[in-house]
Amino acid sequence: MTTAEHLAQYSVTLNQARDFIVSNLSAPNVIYETCLQFGVSASMIAEIYGGVTKEQVVSFFDSQGLNGSALEANDIISSPTVLSSEGAFSLSFILGSTATDVISAGTGPLPSIEVAIGMEGDDNLIGNSNTAAALLGGSGDDTYTAGSAGHYVVMDTSGSNDHLNIPYSFAVLEATLINDGRDLGLYTDNFELVLPDWQNPDNRIETISLSDANYNYNDLAAAVNIYAVNKENPYYFGMDLNAINKQIQLFEKLASVDSSNSAEILNFDTSQVVGSDSLIDYFI
Repeated sequence: MTTAEHLAQYSVTLNQARDFIVSNLSAPNVIYETCLQFGVSASMIAEIYGGVTKEQVVSFFDSQGLNGSALEANDIISSPTVLSSEGAFSLSFILGSTATDVISAGTGPLPSIEVAIGMEGDDNLIGNSNTAAALLGGSGDDTYTAGSAGHYVVMDTSGSNDHLNIPYSFAVLEATLINDGRDLGLYTDNFELVLPDWQNPDNRIETISLSDANYNYNDLAAAVNIYAVNKENPYYFGMDLNAINKQIQLFEKLASVDSSNSAEILNFDTSQVVGSDSLIDYFI
């Protein structure tokens, strides 16, 4: 997604964004907080303002007592990797930082999947509407927000106060158990969300906010026990969920990425990779 396309999601043009930056140069905290809120990265700011580099943008905010590196969280760190085999799709990654990050993920509908990896910090990960996104918070108390339509994977790996926002009521959503209940799918028309290994204490989402009320993990577990069904041929990401085990394993592996291993895990050569199974095998 280009900078212009990202801004257009909020009905803002490049010229309007530049005017905002110029008019608030005397109040850098206003620029900083606004860019964090709307997922505008350091490289985007450099492009909008013109004549500066991403590194200079980070340095500027650092000099103002702000964490400039947090604005690097929305930079795509690798080119999309085309996967094939069981349901072709492509992956691109957005890498967070050790600080608190706000990351918007999802550039379009399937078969493109954008993977947001929050790493450390109390992150806010947002799945854009009408897209496919994997929101992987990492450590910290993270907040996940799914769009009103799209395909989403949400996975947490630690924290005791994680929060998931879903823009539907309890009455509208349906639930399906995947892999003998290990993974949970929530869905309605034009909306699908998978919670891998959702009952594992390390991966639990403590609070789920639906449009009608807030529910804790125990509420969700009780409702799933009553209402969820094991569908014989449920579908997710356009694939038969009975054949998606490796894809789920891939997201679980990526959810473990943090500042200590991100370079090693994500710095891979895809030129010789053929098919999703080969790439997934590389990771797992």
